[in-house]
Amino acid sequence: MDSWGALSAIATFVALLVALLAVAVEQRRGRKQAQADALRERATRAGSVVAWQYRERPGRVASEIFNGSGAPVFDVTTTLPGGVELGTEVVLPHSPGERLHSLDRAGQDRSIDVLSLAIAFTDAQGSRWHRPAGGALHVDGTPVDVAVDEILRVRRRRAPRQAASTS
Repeated sequence: MDSWGALSAIATFVALLVALLAVAVEQRRGRKQAQADALRERATRAGSVVAWQYRERPGRVASEIFNGSGAPVFDVTTTLPGGVELGTEVVLPHSPGERLHSLDRAGQDRSIDVLSLAIAFTDAQGSRWHRPAGGALHVDGTPVDVAVDEILRVRRRRAPRQAASTS
Protein backbone atom coordinates (compact mmCIF):
# COMPACT_ATOMS: atom_id res chain seq x y z
CA MET A 1 0.00 0.00 0.00
CA ASP A 2 2.88 2.37 0.68
CA SER A 3 4.10 2.07 -2.89
CA TRP A 4 0.64 3.10 -4.18
CA GLY A 5 0.68 6.12 -1.88
CA ALA A 6 4.13 7.12 -3.12
CA LEU A 7 3.04 6.70 -6.75
CA SER A 8 -0.06 8.76 -6.06
CA ALA A 9 2.04 11.52 -4.48
CA ILE A 10 4.42 11.53 -7.45
CA ALA A 11 1.51 11.64 -9.92
CA THR A 12 -0.06 14.52 -7.99
CA PHE A 13 3.26 16.37 -7.95
CA VAL A 14 3.75 15.86 -11.72
CA ALA A 15 0.18 17.03 -12.40
CA LEU A 16 0.83 20.13 -10.29
CA LEU A 17 4.03 20.89 -12.24
CA VAL A 18 2.22 20.47 -15.57
CA ALA A 19 -0.57 22.78 -14.39
CA LEU A 20 1.96 25.42 -13.25
CA LEU A 21 3.77 25.17 -16.57
CA ALA A 22 0.49 25.59 -18.47
CA VAL A 23 -0.34 28.68 -16.40
CA ALA A 24 3.11 30.17 -17.08
CA VAL A 25 2.79 29.54 -20.83
CA GLU A 26 -0.68 31.10 -20.92
CA GLN A 27 0.52 34.15 -18.97
CA ARG A 28 3.41 34.62 -21.39
CA ARG A 29 1.06 34.30 -24.36
CA GLY A 30 -1.27 36.84 -22.75
CA ARG A 31 1.60 39.30 -22.23
CA LYS A 32 2.70 38.97 -25.86
CA GLN A 33 -0.87 39.50 -27.05
CA ALA A 34 -1.25 42.53 -24.76
CA GLN A 35 1.98 44.01 -26.17
CA ALA A 36 0.77 43.48 -29.73
CA ASP A 37 -2.63 45.01 -28.92
CA ALA A 38 -0.96 48.01 -27.27
CA LEU A 39 1.28 48.52 -30.31
CA ARG A 40 -1.72 48.30 -32.64
CA GLU A 41 -3.57 50.87 -30.52
CA ARG A 42 -0.57 53.21 -30.56
CA ALA A 43 -0.23 52.71 -34.32
CA THR A 44 -3.89 53.63 -34.77
CA ARG A 45 -3.35 56.81 -32.76
CA ALA A 46 -0.13 57.57 -34.65
CA GLY A 47 -1.95 57.01 -37.93
CA SER A 48 -4.31 59.85 -37.03
CA VAL A 49 -1.44 62.36 -37.09
CA VAL A 50 -1.59 63.57 -40.66
CA ALA A 51 0.11 66.31 -42.62
CA TRP A 52 -0.36 67.80 -46.02
CA GLN A 53 1.04 70.51 -48.18
CA TYR A 54 -0.56 73.01 -50.46
CA ARG A 55 0.57 75.67 -52.85
CA GLU A 56 0.05 78.93 -51.01
CA ARG A 57 0.92 80.91 -54.11
CA PRO A 58 3.20 80.29 -57.09
CA GLY A 59 6.66 79.38 -55.81
CA ARG A 60 5.47 79.11 -52.19
CA VAL A 61 4.42 75.91 -50.40
CA ALA A 62 2.90 75.54 -46.94
CA SER A 63 2.54 72.46 -44.74
CA GLU A 64 -0.05 71.85 -42.04
CA ILE A 65 -0.60 69.05 -39.56
CA PHE A 66 -3.67 67.57 -37.88
CA ASN A 67 -3.04 65.72 -34.62
CA GLY A 68 -6.01 63.44 -34.00
CA SER A 69 -4.07 61.10 -31.70
CA GLY A 70 -5.40 62.49 -28.44
CA ALA A 71 -1.89 63.15 -27.09
CA PRO A 72 0.86 65.66 -27.89
CA VAL A 73 3.46 64.69 -30.47
CA PHE A 74 6.99 66.05 -30.49
CA ASP A 75 9.76 66.88 -32.97
CA VAL A 76 7.35 66.89 -35.91
CA THR A 77 8.91 67.22 -39.35
CA THR A 78 7.44 66.99 -42.81
CA THR A 79 9.55 66.51 -45.89
CA LEU A 80 8.26 68.16 -49.04
CA PRO A 81 9.14 67.00 -52.55
CA GLY A 82 12.66 68.17 -53.27
CA GLY A 83 13.80 67.43 -49.71
CA VAL A 84 12.65 70.64 -48.01
CA GLU A 85 11.95 69.93 -44.33
CA LEU A 86 9.45 71.89 -42.28
CA GLY A 87 8.86 71.24 -38.61
CA THR A 88 7.92 72.21 -35.10
CA GLU A 89 8.72 70.98 -31.61
CA VAL A 90 5.26 70.14 -30.22
CA VAL A 91 1.81 69.69 -31.74
CA LEU A 92 -1.00 69.39 -29.20
CA PRO A 93 -4.02 67.17 -29.85
CA HIS A 94 -6.65 68.67 -32.09
CA SER A 95 -9.81 69.87 -30.37
CA PRO A 96 -13.16 70.66 -32.02
CA GLY A 97 -13.26 74.09 -33.57
CA GLU A 98 -9.48 74.42 -33.53
CA ARG A 99 -7.63 75.39 -36.67
CA LEU A 100 -4.97 73.19 -38.15
CA HIS A 101 -1.41 73.59 -36.93
CA SER A 102 0.65 75.33 -39.60
CA LEU A 103 4.18 73.97 -39.63
CA ASP A 104 5.90 76.44 -41.91
CA ARG A 105 6.20 77.79 -45.41
CA ALA A 106 8.99 77.28 -47.88
CA GLY A 107 9.91 78.54 -51.29
CA GLN A 108 9.86 75.87 -53.96
CA ASP A 109 11.77 76.35 -57.19
CA ARG A 110 9.85 73.66 -59.01
CA SER A 111 6.25 72.68 -59.49
CA ILE A 112 4.71 70.46 -56.84
CA ASP A 113 2.23 68.68 -59.07
CA VAL A 114 2.95 65.47 -57.17
CA LEU A 115 1.71 66.13 -53.67
CA SER A 116 3.64 63.57 -51.67
CA LEU A 117 4.70 64.31 -48.15
CA ALA A 118 6.71 62.40 -45.55
CA ILE A 119 6.00 62.94 -41.85
CA ALA A 120 7.96 61.99 -38.74
CA PHE A 121 7.22 62.60 -35.05
CA THR A 122 7.83 61.24 -31.56
CA ASP A 123 4.88 60.16 -29.41
CA ALA A 124 4.46 60.67 -25.66
CA GLN A 125 5.98 57.21 -24.97
CA GLY A 126 9.17 58.16 -26.82
CA SER A 127 8.69 56.06 -29.96
CA ARG A 128 9.70 57.67 -33.23
CA TRP A 129 7.03 57.30 -35.92
CA HIS A 130 7.70 57.87 -39.61
CA ARG A 131 5.56 57.63 -42.73
CA PRO A 132 7.52 58.05 -45.96
CA ALA A 133 5.79 59.80 -48.85
CA GLY A 134 3.08 57.42 -49.97
CA GLY A 135 4.35 54.66 -47.68
CA ALA A 136 3.39 52.65 -44.63
CA LEU A 137 3.69 53.80 -41.03
CA HIS A 138 6.96 52.82 -39.26
CA VAL A 139 7.80 52.81 -35.56
CA ASP A 140 11.44 53.16 -34.51
CA GLY A 141 12.52 52.26 -38.06
CA THR A 142 10.39 49.09 -38.36
CA PRO A 143 7.15 48.89 -40.35
CA VAL A 144 4.24 48.63 -37.91
CA ASP A 145 2.99 45.34 -39.39
CA VAL A 146 6.45 43.80 -38.97
CA ALA A 147 6.71 45.02 -35.36
CA VAL A 148 3.33 43.48 -34.48
CA ASP A 149 4.28 40.28 -36.31
CA GLU A 150 7.50 40.05 -34.30
CA ILE A 151 5.54 40.25 -31.05
CA LEU A 152 3.13 37.55 -32.23
CA ARG A 153 5.84 35.34 -33.78
CA VAL A 154 6.09 33.02 -30.75
CA ARG A 155 2.32 32.61 -30.65
CA ARG A 156 2.12 31.71 -34.33
CA ARG A 157 4.86 29.10 -34.03
CA ARG A 158 3.10 27.35 -31.14
CA ALA A 159 -0.37 27.40 -32.69
CA PRO A 160 0.20 24.50 -35.17
CA ARG A 161 1.62 22.27 -32.41
CA GLN A 162 -1.37 22.93 -30.16
CA ALA A 163 -3.79 22.25 -33.01
CA ALA A 164 -2.02 18.95 -33.75
CA SER A 165 -2.11 17.86 -30.11
CA THR A 166 -5.83 18.56 -29.70
CA SER A 167 -6.90 16.56 -32.74
